[in-house]
Amino acid sequence: MSDLLFNRLLLSFINVKNRLESLLNLCSINEYRLDIKEIQIYIRSVSSLIDNLQYEFKINDNLKLFSNRSLCKNGWTWKKIQQLNNEEQFFNLELLALLRLQILATCFNKFDKQKFLSIYDVPRLFNHLSYLQSIRFIDWKNDISILTWSIWFAILSRKSSNLKKIHFQNVFIYPILICLVIEYFPHCLETIIFDYQQDNNYKNFDFILCLLGNENLKLRSLTASYQLGITNFGILQLVKNLNILVELNLLNINAINDQSIKILCDKYYIYLETLRIDGAQLTDKALDFIAQCHQLRKLMIEFCTNMTGANFSIPSKNNFHKLEQLYLSTLNNISSKSFQLLFNKNCTFNYLHSLTLGECHMIDDNCVRLIVQCCPHLIDLTCSSAYGITDEGFNEIVTHCNNQLRYFTLTGCHQIYGEILLDVPEKYLKSIEYLNLDKCNKIDDIILIELFQRKKFISIVNSYGSLIEL
Repeated sequence: MSDLLFNRLLLSFINVKNRLESLLNLCSINEYRLDIKEIQIYIRSVSSLIDNLQYEFKINDNLKLFSNRSLCKNGWTWKKIQQLNNEEQFFNLELLALLRLQILATCFNKFDKQKFLSIYDVPRLFNHLSYLQSIRFIDWKNDISILTWSIWFAILSRKSSNLKKIHFQNVFIYPILICLVIEYFPHCLETIIFDYQQDNNYKNFDFILCLLGNENLKLRSLTASYQLGITNFGILQLVKNLNILVELNLLNINAINDQSIKILCDKYYIYLETLRIDGAQLTDKALDFIAQCHQLRKLMIEFCTNMTGANFSIPSKNNFHKLEQLYLSTLNNISSKSFQLLFNKNCTFNYLHSLTLGECHMIDDNCVRLIVQCCPHLIDLTCSSAYGITDEGFNEIVTHCNNQLRYFTLTGCHQIYGEILLDVPEKYLKSIEYLNLDKCNKIDDIILIELFQRKKFISIVNSYGSLIEL
């Protein structure tokens, strides 16, 4: 197995080098503004590793037995790679039993190298995870060499041929790592998630998007919110070259504009079910393009500062009939009339269970009345800074969302006294579990305290933003 593994590692890095050279060529042709010297450095690094692997492979077997030449900064030698052939013998089965109590092989795994595993233990653990479908790498930073990643992925791909999801959390992301992911999991990986990497963010994430834009990948879902260095170039390369996209999460990415949304929706309108994006550069026109996506179930657009709501009548044409979650924030330029177009009496969101309207200053009682009529199955409702809502609108929510509403946030509404809460939960909001009335300063704390005492298993935030406790 060791020679087979060695061959696989060598082949993988040859393919990685080819991918990096293709990326370099793409960026050079398009006169990409970022410093492509970084890619050249990565190519030299991979070339050097290929030379080392080829040297180890060519020396005779007798010399290999005594070879202690380190192949990377993590100390891998030919002998240590050979020992992976005896993974069951070398792996601490008591440690495996401990891990099984804390993680499920069919879910995701958190590896803390200081508490549980060394770099050399990880591939041995992978040999016991034959049915793994999802994995999360947490806190493996830039102390992990490219050879280590390749060994891990080689073992993982051999044992878990149905790995569908990889989640990187506080892991240093760079092009070679992504090339290895593509190399080992092209036919099974459907979801990849890049969490915010704290102080370790990769600053040229466009390169990552360009690499993931690969027609041979089975990738269907991508989350790359809060990453640095994403421009329209990277987004378009991803969209143009990926066959199918069902879910895209690019929050806090200011590069998204109407053009990129048009290309995205023109290509994936048949497939797209989840779209979470930053709307800072989007205009009303973007909603026209998004409306093509009749399969949408989750739509989130943050910071809609340039939207006026002039075409908010689009949903009334039954374009979003499958929508389950709708989140629109910074709607301070949207008029009450536009909101009434969005939630008009001819449109019913039968599947919508979660609605968030952030900083919607112009929402009033008339809008609220239409919202509760158009959204009869809300479980989670959030509306902030809606200064026009009075007790009339508040009462509409409490009475019409009686049985199913569990999470209710209404903040910054200064005309609400909330006396109807005296009839909760005996008469209204029988399923309520969370109530946030921060900055609703006309609501008496006594009303909320008494509600807290009457209703079991409820969390209440008062007008001062404090959680009510006995």
